[in-house]
Amino acid sequence: MEDFRDMPHIRVSAASQAHMRWVHNEPTLSDMLSDPIIQRLMHRDGVQASEVHRLAERLRQRRRTDGND
Repeated sequence: MEDFRDMPHIRVSAASQAHMRWVHNEPTLSDMLSDPIIQRLMHRDGVQASEVHRLAERLRQRRRTDGND
């Protein structure tokens, strides 16, 4: 998988990279949800970060149960 930070058509500011924790060349879910743009979109759509975290946890548990982890 190509690292999007190396793609010239996608710009990620140094400030964004500096405050986000990266795991396997991707920001963590918490860091993505704390991004101001993402927060505005979630507010517009009536979605809360806690809902996204609960959904991610349910999906993780399902993967473990199904033996896909």
